Amino acid sequence: MENVREVASAVYDASEQKGNDNVRQQAVDLLSEPANQTDAAKAAISQQLEATGTLPQLVISEFENLDGDNNGTISEQELETITADAGTDALTKMAAEYAKENFYGISDVDDSWGSSLFDNNELDMNEVNQFRDQARADRDLEPSEMYRADRVINNQTPETELTDLLTRNASSPEQQLKAVEAMLAQGKTSFQMTDLDGNQYDVTINVQDLGNGVKVIGLLGNDDGGTYPILRGVSRNGVYSQQQNSNGPVDWYGTKWQQNHPDSAFAP
Repeated sequence: MENVREVASAVYDASEQKGNDNVRQQAVDLLSEPANQTDAAKAAISQQLEATGTLPQLVISEFENLDGDNNGTISEQELETITADAGTDALTKMAAEYAKENFYGISDVDDSWGSSLFDNNELDMNEVNQFRDQARADRDLEPSEMYRADRVINNQTPETELTDLLTRNASSPEQQLKAVEAMLAQGKTSFQMTDLDGNQYDVTINVQDLGNGVKVIGLLGNDDGGTYPILRGVSRNGVYSQQQNSNGPVDWYGTKWQQNHPDSAFAP
């Protein structure tokens, strides 16, 4: 999941910074990694980008690469050619696949009733812009909320920023664990945390180092005289996953904590 966010964040940056070759190449390189080329990984990355309305903007930033005959419009045939070409880089291919999948939705976005009968069945920039604006209006999360943590969490991130990321409603459990691991790297094993519900708690980090880059990380909270699990997961060289028991994956968040604090950042 954490890697999915990293890739989606890179695609978002590339879509917003047209002409920045370094940013674009970073997105291409990440998308091209074998682990990100599986059907499951591509679906997860696309889901992240859909949630922030990023993919229509990617079509805009890649428009020149999609317009094979440079006539200012994109045809279905051009998209077919690009998606079938093994030499197309991963970012252009992602934009082409999205435009192909949503071709008629984009083409009809500016059509009044009946006028689609006379549509030239090609996409122009105005149509893609309008489709992008609609997607942004309907998106689930602002990109700054979805991707901010991936850009700022590292071992030098100030503790105040890490605790803020821990208790933001938009932070994923993977981002929260990344913040906890950054605190560990800074020598922090306990701290005070103001939760999303406004209450302040003393919390302790518990870590079991299993070797070979694998750690079991837990965050424990002191509340009403008791100590309860808040957050838990496994870090494998900075890639986070849920713990497993005989019944399958264990919830990222402690059951008792969720029951006692339904408005917590750790009770989705």
